[in-house]
Amino acid sequence: MTSPISESGITGIGAGMAVRGLRPIVEIMFGDFLALCADQLINHAAKWPLMFGREPFAQAKCPLVVRTPMGGRRGYGPTHSQSIERLFLGAIGLRVLAPSHVHDVGGILEAAVVDDGPVLFIENKLLYNKRLQFDGERVDEDFEVRYVGRGSVGDDVPVAVLSLTGFEGEDVTLYTYGGMAPFALEAAKTLLIEEELSVRVVLPAELHPFPRATLAAAWSEGSAVLAVEEANADFGFGAELLATLAEAGCTGRGAARLGQRAQVIPSCRPLEEDVLPQARDIVAAVLDLCRRRS
Repeated sequence: MTSPISESGITGIGAGMAVRGLRPIVEIMFGDFLALCADQLINHAAKWPLMFGREPFAQAKCPLVVRTPMGGRRGYGPTHSQSIERLFLGAIGLRVLAPSHVHDVGGILEAAVVDDGPVLFIENKLLYNKRLQFDGERVDEDFEVRYVGRGSVGDDVPVAVLSLTGFEGEDVTLYTYGGMAPFALEAAKTLLIEEELSVRVVLPAELHPFPRATLAAAWSEGSAVLAVEEANADFGFGAELLATLAEAGCTGRGAARLGQRAQVIPSCRPLEEDVLPQARDIVAAVLDLCRRRS
């Protein structure tokens, strides 16, 4: 095939198919290229139902799903390893989903397809080879998991809440999503075994609209809060999460954010690991948070 790829064109065609009554699923090979799709998603697909969704245009819908992989840790370098979903958070009319391996990913994708509005479906590269572990009451044989709340994409898009200590007054509530989930669970185990600190891990699958009430209710009362994301933490998921908890009175015993270092992501594996947050960085951030509150 000698034709150039146009992510904007592919997304625009998908949006056109959607408003004509189809339910297309568009795939963008690397999430970094979503920047090229922003105009079609934010200024067209997300706005059409809001602009023309009332009489006499009550049938105006745009049931478009855009699937794309995000994240690094594969040695793909600066322009193929980013997590830029935060650029789309807050875009009115656009829903953003980012499930982890402890969610019913297939069920959430089905819910996105039957939704009548545009949905951005984020799939972290690191999770493609992870076994799904949403069935039953335990994850990795050690964690007890609860699924709480109701999402807004036509079906349940629950928040997964995990604990190693039976949800009994954890010291820290750790919020993260997507590809950071395995690192958060590893860090929680390390902190309990080596530091005797209990950590509750909260994993939303829907980033926009933000499930504010559910996330606030998932907080372990009185605990410190750590928000973790693979992207740069400035102006991102963690910032909105901490603002949400503060507004709900869930201030606890201190709060902090952890994310990617403010650098481009290298191809060299050791350098890439240094830039992106690891389980050891989560452990260090929790210990620092606990020291500051004591």
